[in-house]
Amino acid sequence: MHLDLGQLLSSGEGEVRDLARAVQVLEEGWEQHSDPACAGLLGALYEEELDDDGAALRWLRLAADGGDTSAMVTLGYRHRFGEGVPQDLSEMLRWYRAAAAEEDPTAIANLAICYQNGEGVRQDEARAHGLREQAAGLGHPGSEIWLAFAQLLAFALTHPDGDLDRLPAHPPVRLAGERQYRSLRVGLLA
Repeated sequence: MHLDLGQLLSSGEGEVRDLARAVQVLEEGWEQHSDPACAGLLGALYEEELDDDGAALRWLRLAADGGDTSAMVTLGYRHRFGEGVPQDLSEMLRWYRAAAAEEDPTAIANLAICYQNGEGVRQDEARAHGLREQAAGLGHPGSEIWLAFAQLLAFALTHPDGDLDRLPAHPPVRLAGERQYRSLRVGLLA
């Protein structure tokens, strides 16, 4: 109840938008039920709407410690780039891995980027690709697109004739191929 009302008040859907009341309702939800979703929404409100980084971090940590994977991903991101906290790749990995263990597709995709770039881990293209496949399998749109273009690039490099009938049948690859093959080939040959 607290979470639903807090969401309504913070978004203004169905009622007048009232951030102060949303914060009050969500804090009550936390105090009465230790609801990590309430803490997570409070963290997001303080971060995005109320511009209070200290309060945002406090609520995000409570939410993440309570199992809120969105808060874990946000904390991982903040530690990756040093936003409001010291840059700390070990903490980044800790939060991304905790959310990934709960099958959060964004956390898994972010781990893929870490392995792709060697951020906090030894660079490992195969591991990055496997993580992208896992995230895509969980519906992460960015990973689906990345995999489609990786397959399209491999196709473009191995099929200079441009025979799109031989393009892999995976739907994102077909779509990417039908729209992008010629511009990709031009870019590769330039």
